Amino acid sequence: MLPAVRYLTRMGHAAQPAVRLLRDLPASDRRIHYFGGWRAFTEDESLRTAVDELLATAD
Repeated sequence: MLPAVRYLTRMGHAAQPAVRLLRDLPASDRRIHYFGGWRAFTEDESLRTAVDELLATAD
């Protein structure tokens, strides 16, 4: 998912449909990564950061 979100950020305005789907993600308390282990926490944070960047470029 992380590479996909980064590519969406590069797409700019064409990524608007995905931006609408991801807009609520930063406020969610839910874990994004579904595997366990310590890497899940770092991957969740990386994905949340990428989504924040996507939303910042979309506004």
